[in-house]
Amino acid sequence: MATDVIESLSPRLIAVAEKRGCAYDAWIFTNGYLLSQEVVDLLGRCRIGHVHIPLDGIRENNDAMRRLVGGGPTFDRIVENLALLKPPIKTLIRGNTHKGNVAQLDELKELVTKRARETGNRLDFYAASLVDTSSRDDPNEQMAAYAFDGIEVSLRLEARHVPVGKDHSCVAQNLWMVAIDDEGYLYKCGGKLCGQPKFAYGTAHSWDPALPLATASNPDMLSRFLNTGTPEPGDACYECEWLPMCGGGCPQLRLFGKHKCPPYRAEPERLVLAIHARKHR
Repeated sequence: MATDVIESLSPRLIAVAEKRGCAYDAWIFTNGYLLSQEVVDLLGRCRIGHVHIPLDGIRENNDAMRRLVGGGPTFDRIVENLALLKPPIKTLIRGNTHKGNVAQLDELKELVTKRARETGNRLDFYAASLVDTSSRDDPNEQMAAYAFDGIEVSLRLEARHVPVGKDHSCVAQNLWMVAIDDEGYLYKCGGKLCGQPKFAYGTAHSWDPALPLATASNPDMLSRFLNTGTPEPGDACYECEWLPMCGGGCPQLRLFGKHKCPPYRAEPERLVLAIHARKHR
């Protein structure tokens, strides 16, 4: 983990928030392998209250995807390190899902739940597919069930982060939410684009959140993402009755990919039933 990047940018972000009387919170995306008490203490000082860790299945499946440079395993150490993430830190475990490991989803979820009981820590689990699919057309029914009912009530996997009924759909449409890679580059997308400097809008060492556009090395990249919050006339989303629900979908796909509508647009009854089931669990 790039602790120097965290220590460089976090104090400036916190100072801007305090000057304006705003609350401040931050996430960190990490494989969890190098977590230590020293790192956890740093997260506390920098007000990083959420830790997001991906796993690719149980033990051998995960180690086949997430191995050390020399080929060594990582799964057991990552699971052991979860004990360090004491409250008030909240940890989100993402089960990266594909056809080779989908049968392990329930086992992985149970492992995370058990680890939460053992440690007393806040460990939440969700599954997310690594392939471009939806619950309507994926032949793998088990994966489809997780995609449809387990992630934000049937939103497309690419738009999993869209909170229904909120005024912005993700990091991309909120100026004060920043994705940072391990080299210190700043992005408006914490997914596929993060880690590709050509899509960065600045760096942690030079970007000043008090002067966001003036200090951005690529201000057009910043403004393009922010502008996806309100569809322009002529945009396919502009007159769609589902816009308040989906927020226009994934901004990254709208700008650099193939925009796709959520499956509930064609299956509104199933959406209503899924929401009802979630509210009455």
